Amino acid sequence: MATFRRGLIALALLVTSNMAVMIVASLVLAEVAYAYGSQRLRPCQDKGRVACTQLMSIGTKPVGASGNSMDLDAFWRIVEDARSGASDDEDFLRRIGSRLHMLKPEELLEFESRRSKLDADSYSWRLWGAAYLMNDGCSDDCFDYFRAWLISQGRRTFEKALKDPDTLADVGGPTSRARELEEFMSLAQEAYEKKTGREMPDTVFQRADRLEPSERWNFDDVTEMKKRYPKLFAKYR
Repeated sequence: MATFRRGLIALALLVTSNMAVMIVASLVLAEVAYAYGSQRLRPCQDKGRVACTQLMSIGTKPVGASGNSMDLDAFWRIVEDARSGASDDEDFLRRIGSRLHMLKPEELLEFESRRSKLDADSYSWRLWGAAYLMNDGCSDDCFDYFRAWLISQGRRTFEKALKDPDTLADVGGPTSRARELEEFMSLAQEAYEKKTGREMPDTVFQRADRLEPSERWNFDDVTEMKKRYPKLFAKYR
């Protein structure tokens, strides 16, 4: 009888020990799962941008790592790759047109959204005055086409011109005129329509802010234009 009781006690201890191991193992697994889950969402900081969220789960790329993303850097790479190998504006249009037809519809929307934003950002009297000198006059439509041409020149030229339009005197040969590229304005839209059979939604396009007429000066005032654009005036007048 004593032997039987000792056997029961040993069995109870064994069962208790195994249950304890299972409980401890469950707690450890729960702790690991919690720690992993807390790392799936983590903030990221990107050089002055607002903190964003990255998904770190298995099989999911961080936001922005997808090939479908069209951030500003990706937009400029497409433009500059086409421009770097182009012999002239017509060649640029052929090159970038071919590249745009390789993009997915959602990428075309993002590309056009970037282009439209840059177009709106460059809508200013200072650049309009420069276009007036460079094209020997420039209407509303002409200025639209001029800004399309300016974007097609690449990021460095575009951003320098926004800060100081007179830097455009360094672009092109000494007698270059016709600084317009109307066709570039519609390339992404045409590629999108060809792929989807639909027009781009209006939400893609950004409207430029209205310019204050009171801030405009007389573009035919030789003295004023020479003062504002000394290099452009010397080159084009």
